[in-house]
Amino acid sequence: MALLVAIAFYPAGRPQLLAPLLAMYLTRSASANCARPLMSSVMMEFVPKRSRAKWAAADSVRAFSWSGSAALGGVLIEAYGYRVTFLVTAAVKFLSWLPLWLLVFVASVEGLGWRG
Repeated sequence: MALLVAIAFYPAGRPQLLAPLLAMYLTRSASANCARPLMSSVMMEFVPKRSRAKWAAADSVRAFSWSGSAALGGVLIEAYGYRVTFLVTAAVKFLSWLPLWLLVFVASVEGLGWRG
């Protein structure tokens, strides 16, 4: 998310600054996509065998929605430019992290035996 904000405010139109921008973009892309296989593996580990097909189907819908978000990004770019699009994407990613961190907290509390 921080790299998306950095890219949003990066000075445009200066070719000598292209290398750092490319490095930020590649780092952001790699870090955004590297956890997906691990998250799928963890999900399948904790889902009962009889429910795995249902959860795999739900995960494939999530993967398919990526195409829709790319189309929405194109609409945002056309209407508001790249900066706003990167900032909206960073905000959406931040909001999507909140339930994940809630799950991590709940799992850690459950693991420590702190049941209320």
